[in-house]
Amino acid sequence: MHKLLGILVVIFPVASAFAQAPGLQMNVVYVCTDGQSFKVFSCSDATGACDYQNYKKGQAFQRGEALRVQLTALLPAKCHAQTAAEAQADPHRGEIPPAPSPFKARPAAGGNGVGAAAV
Repeated sequence: MHKLLGILVVIFPVASAFAQAPGLQMNVVYVCTDGQSFKVFSCSDATGACDYQNYKKGQAFQRGEALRVQLTALLPAKCHAQTAAEAQADPHRGEIPPAPSPFKARPAAGGNGVGAAAV
């Protein structure tokens, strides 16, 4: 019984820490303490890459990719989901089309058989 209690004492704080970790929400504007803001459109479970856009003075500024762990690391210490009052006072407008992903696999050079030397 004491051994089980010891295991629970170790597991509970770890589980509790995971439960309190904020999740990254899609299509939600995040406002950061340094004045920047961003929105995540999607994340790939396979690569961990997220398609996101940042804003400058409320207007769409740049779109790109970052790893989910990089974006999640900003929450909640530096960035938070924009509140309704913040959205009304400072709406974020515009959407930049996504660029080709640098994280997606590309065919290997010469992978189509053209130019391959016979051995």
